Amino acid sequence: MKRCELQNPSARNAVAAVWRHLRAHFPADARFLAAIVKRIVPVAEADAEGGDCGQWLDDAFLSLAEQIAWYERFGDEHGRGYGTMKLLDSDALSTLVVAHEMGHAFTSDEDLDDRGGPDEWNSEAAADMHAVRWGLLTLEDIRHRFLRNLGEQEDETCGAAWTHHGPVPGGDWFEDAGVRWRLGEDFVFERGDS
Repeated sequence: MKRCELQNPSARNAVAAVWRHLRAHFPADARFLAAIVKRIVPVAEADAEGGDCGQWLDDAFLSLAEQIAWYERFGDEHGRGYGTMKLLDSDALSTLVVAHEMGHAFTSDEDLDDRGGPDEWNSEAAADMHAVRWGLLTLEDIRHRFLRNLGEQEDETCGAAWTHHGPVPGGDWFEDAGVRWRLGEDFVFERGDS
């Protein structure tokens, strides 16, 4: 965990548990993530107070030579560069949050295109899809997160369309900008007639 700048022992253990699981069960994915996750740093205090537990941020290439070296190593099929993961540096950080943010890091442009829904939710659905595939997140975990997020909203009438992580796979239809959507259990959005 040389790239992990978190100080809280519990938070560091959550990150280590996810890395151990990935190395043991998905070694190719772990190697790719080890190459692209340059640093794991604490979420800014103001963001943490606002309820933000994690973020994946793509870092810009520092030079043309660095960009060329990246594409020589990985090609452009993945559609991602390297980046920084920001995580809550407290006892409240769970392996579920770490796995979801690792899912963001692992998500390719093709993964986003395959989801077929609203842009932000494509990213959230793809991150969850990877975390579920790795066995680090379940559909029940996603449902629990959705209900918790919905309960934290000031205006609960917004429903699925306004939770940050989007709808629950296999859940109800919802409307966004005049379009009916549903997220299937395969993490692909279905579009319905309004």
